[in-house]
Amino acid sequence: EFYDLLKGNGSMGIASLIHHAGQYGKKEDGSTAVEFSLVCIPFIFMTIAILELCVFFASANTLEFALSSSARLVRTGQLQASGASDIKAAFKTELCSHLLGLIDCDKIGLEAITMPDGKFTTAGDNRTKYNPDGTFKSQGFDPGAQGSVVLISVYYKYYMMTPLFSRLFSTDPDQSTPLISSIVIQNEPYDPNAT
Repeated sequence: EFYDLLKGNGSMGIASLIHHAGQYGKKEDGSTAVEFSLVCIPFIFMTIAILELCVFFASANTLEFALSSSARLVRTGQLQASGASDIKAAFKTELCSHLLGLIDCDKIGLEAITMPDGKFTTAGDNRTKYNPDGTFKSQGFDPGAQGSVVLISVYYKYYMMTPLFSRLFSTDPDQSTPLISSIVIQNEPYDPNAT
């Protein structure tokens, strides 16, 4: 057909060619598939990104809630008066009961530091400490006595599910993102012998 158009006499052949070329440009067969292929990859990526960030923030909020709920045992003296041989393990058990399965409880780091001067203002001087390999370095677990001001911190290394976000959100060599939650409380007057 193209050859016949070129054989036409003079400008009629060229006009016919231009007309057919214009008609060819208007055909839309397969355009939906092409458009979908162009839009599909960014759409799937954005959907995964939204889900990934939702799980990340849900994990951070769950950790915050679990610490706040568990710190009540320290503040009211229930943990200190429980008679548990390992107070840190008892606190961790209570903390893990609030984590809803979003966080692996075996990988949580804990510390409770009693402020020596009994003031809230000195709690800010206690920074999270790390080992040379970048892991959390606990400064012990001392829930304090009646009236003590206690800083309780929970540390968790969160790993993103998608490698791209791991690189974006982390500066650690293992591409983890630290989730740290801290709370400063003052213990209430309690009976140390009550159970």
